[in-house]
Amino acid sequence: MCKERGTFQIEGNDERRWSTFLYKGFLSHFKTIRDIKRYISSLRLNWSLVHSSDVNQIDFLVIEMIRVFYPEVYSFIAGNKRLFISANGFAAEDKEKVIKMLLMKSLRRLLPPQKIQYLTY
Repeated sequence: MCKERGTFQIEGNDERRWSTFLYKGFLSHFKTIRDIKRYISSLRLNWSLVHSSDVNQIDFLVIEMIRVFYPEVYSFIAGNKRLFISANGFAAEDKEKVIKMLLMKSLRRLLPPQKIQYLTY
């Protein structure tokens, strides 16, 4: 994202990752104009607080979407940082299974089934 213009420039492998997120349901979270405005407003504010060279743009877009539309999930992630950013003795494959299991358990309590299907990718 270019700070002076507020636009993202996605290239190469990030372009493929972004296409995957779009295809797998990213846009489905925007039901109304208010949803779009709320996300963009939050994105602008939070992007201005980080150093753009320190943050992957795609990760930031997706994490911000989770923060805006699924604050309970965002709180879960924020409260379990070590699970998401360090090995903690888990093999990568096992760690992914543990994260998915904990997230899905939380999501089933918090969200209607039609919203959960978009987050199971």
